[in-house]
Amino acid sequence: LVSVSSGGSEILQFGSMDGGVSQGIVFNQGGAVNPGWMSQRARGTVLAPTVITTGDDLMTMKAYGYVGVTNTYVQAAQILFDSEGVISDTATGIGGAISFQTRPSAGSLTERMRITGSGSVGIGTSSPDAGIALEVVGTISGAGLKLMNNLNVSGAIISVGNISTRATLSGKTLTIMNGTSYALGSFGIGTTTPKAKLDVVGTISG
Repeated sequence: LVSVSSGGSEILQFGSMDGGVSQGIVFNQGGAVNPGWMSQRARGTVLAPTVITTGDDLMTMKAYGYVGVTNTYVQAAQILFDSEGVISDTATGIGGAISFQTRPSAGSLTERMRITGSGSVGIGTSSPDAGIALEVVGTISGAGLKLMNNLNVSGAIISVGNISTRATLSGKTLTIMNGTSYALGSFGIGTTTPKAKLDVVGTISG
């Protein structure tokens, strides 16, 4: 265990804690100053740094677990902090993205979620469309869904609970199995531009 002290108080620890079971870094900071973590990345060398480029890893947080005497510690997950956008020598000349990666048992590390510099969140995709708050490639499951903005789905929308929306709900098919679902606007079947509260282009049978 390596410790760093200031004014007689221990403020930073590196190494193994709890009898060697855990390894990590501990920050201790009293008073009004909160402990923090900062990482700096440049290309080139320490004495002669050069400009980074888009997609460079600025910091990586990795988590390992001990699996046995043969393979010892194996990585289970990591978080990457990447540069994004046009890099320029200005006070705001860099964008940032965060990538969350996990490994299934007997599998490999795979990105599961990404937050872009513009604030878009992608789950199941590493390139969520700009201007979309949340883009999911896969299935969303829950007891209810409340939308304050648009939902555009390229496949089916299946609800076993409630759906309420104040914006646009768009998908190839809509199945409501239970619950109470409503829209404050118009509902179109066979058309993307309904002209009434319920506008059906096609045949209704029942």
